[in-house]
Amino acid sequence: MCSGNRPLVGYMDGTAVVALRHIRELRRALFIGQPSAPLTVEIFDGGTGTLPAASGELRYILSLTAIDGVIELRAEPVPARADAAELWQEFGFSMTTNAAARRQGH
Repeated sequence: MCSGNRPLVGYMDGTAVVALRHIRELRRALFIGQPSAPLTVEIFDGGTGTLPAASGELRYILSLTAIDGVIELRAEPVPARADAAELWQEFGFSMTTNAAARRQGH
């Protein structure tokens, strides 16, 4: 949650959304798509980038790091069979209860 009592990262119609208004309050986020589907990113100016679906033993996830309001997006190769909990641990994350509950509702 940001100082405006709104989520910094949330879901809208099944799409993950990062609130840019309070980006200086966000440190990092991890986006894990389905292994069998590509993961597409759209930025505010309409530009897009797509990470491919898993091929063989690897798939890609997207890590977001924000430093002084500058956003870095990185495609990270991970084992295709790794589940979300393994990936959270690998990147030093733990899922918050609210985010997990909202995601399951979509």
